[in-house]
Amino acid sequence: MDFGERNKKLFVTKRITAAILSAAFVFGLSGCKTPSKISGVTESITKSETKMEDALAGDTIYKGITIEGADVSGMTEEECVSFLKEKFASKETEPMFTAAYNDKSWNVTPEFLGTTYDYEGAAKEAYEYARTGSTEENYKAVKALEENPVDFELQLMTENGGIESTVERIAGVIDVPAVDASIQRTDSGINITQDSDGYAVNQEATVKDIKDMIASGFSGIYVINTVKTEPAVRKADLDGNFKVLGSYYTSYSNGDWGRNENMRIASANINGSVVQPGEIFSSYNAMGDQTLANGYQYAGVIENGVLTSGVGGGVCQVSTTLYNAVIRAELEVVERRNHSLKIGYVPAGMDAAIAGTYTDFKFKNNTKYPVYVEMYTANNKVYANIYGYETRPANRTIDFESVYVSSVAKPAEKITYDPDLPEGQRVVTKTGSAGSVIDVYKLVYINGNLESREYFNRSTYSATADEVTIGQKKVDAAEPAETTPEENNTAEPENNAPEPENNTPAPENNTPEPEYNTPEPEPEPDNGGGDNNPPQFQLVVDEDGNEVYVPVE
Repeated sequence: MDFGERNKKLFVTKRITAAILSAAFVFGLSGCKTPSKISGVTESITKSETKMEDALAGDTIYKGITIEGADVSGMTEEECVSFLKEKFASKETEPMFTAAYNDKSWNVTPEFLGTTYDYEGAAKEAYEYARTGSTEENYKAVKALEENPVDFELQLMTENGGIESTVERIAGVIDVPAVDASIQRTDSGINITQDSDGYAVNQEATVKDIKDMIASGFSGIYVINTVKTEPAVRKADLDGNFKVLGSYYTSYSNGDWGRNENMRIASANINGSVVQPGEIFSSYNAMGDQTLANGYQYAGVIENGVLTSGVGGGVCQVSTTLYNAVIRAELEVVERRNHSLKIGYVPAGMDAAIAGTYTDFKFKNNTKYPVYVEMYTANNKVYANIYGYETRPANRTIDFESVYVSSVAKPAEKITYDPDLPEGQRVVTKTGSAGSVIDVYKLVYINGNLESREYFNRSTYSATADEVTIGQKKVDAAEPAETTPEENNTAEPENNAPEPENNTPAPENNTPEPEYNTPEPEPEPDNGGGDNNPPQFQLVVDEDGNEVYVPVE
């Protein structure tokens, strides 16, 4: 009995006592005795309270209470939990209903769902029966158990994440992803593969369905809720708009076999790359490590502003050619750096260097469709073509303009002293050059008319110093030659007059470098091709019945 109940009973007892004393006083004054009836009432009330308290006493579950039909009366709450776990252990593996999809099905049990019954909750509910009201209310509830026992149900716990995890696991078995159409290079041309729809479990809806079925006691067959998924790229779309998005080539000579072989290998390694929407393409990763083991050869490379020899020399021409095709396809440039020195196969500002993992050319496919990269070498040229889904208007063309901004002065000459060279003699072993700053602008034409001219990027090329050797060897003065009458004095006189020294310094090349607005015409232009004769393709059916794109002669 709690403190409140005890105070309540004490208050009632005091009121009864006060009434009895009052009655006795009245009867005393009248000369009468206290009626025995009042004493009986008090005694009856006290006995009734004691009887209720005795019925409600104890810390065990009351008689007449069961859980899932199992008698748990006389147990403490803790004892009830242990009893239930043992009693209903087999219930964990009993199927509640069947979940199915096509030829796949699962018997859904608590164990399969990764959950269990709430034994603690059931034991607590049974123990608290007839313990939450007043003494009289609790007593009546306990007495009612004699004729009307109460049975509590075990509830499955559904909020512990087990059902969500199970549905996700089922989805891993059922789901068939949609297949996008893709671009593949074959021996006979470019093939666009067929797309296909997919289907997937509607996980949110399925979790809700399972919880509802558990709550309602469903015991039949449940068809798992699925939804259709569609590919992002349809073959029909690509077939109708598959075109060259950007094309470029650069030229090279036959003079360096190692360099040419490096360009061939790098181009072949890039050729056939498919870049998915949102994917970032790395030229270095596609080319592979430039090592002798991978077939790369020694050739000229630029390192720290100096032309030297290294394995893989020439791959920068490949990355530069690809760069120019990419910007004409208007894909997103993620990483690009110019060379430290200007190169001759593209206009200044249009190059893209590559050096190990620290200098790379990367671009992102910022379209909704995959793009196909074609690269190869032929006839002393490196070709790059970007194929994909064309969304730009047919009357829109683009070009790029290189603009000279300023020069970078040559640094102080590098002097080497030679003890074997006559003192004072000065030999220029290498002529340096001034550097330059170049801005590139993007030009957009509509129907051949300039629509816009926008700044695109800036490149800064380093200046190089003159390299000079100065002699230090001491030279003795020559003694005059003796002559005699017998000598032939008719010989031609020696020209002892010193040649006039050219004291006029060579004029510095202060003339601004020409803008690369119009490349100088050459028989075989090496300033890049832009859209110079990009290969054209037509859709045909090959011998195996596959639709492929083949070059048009």
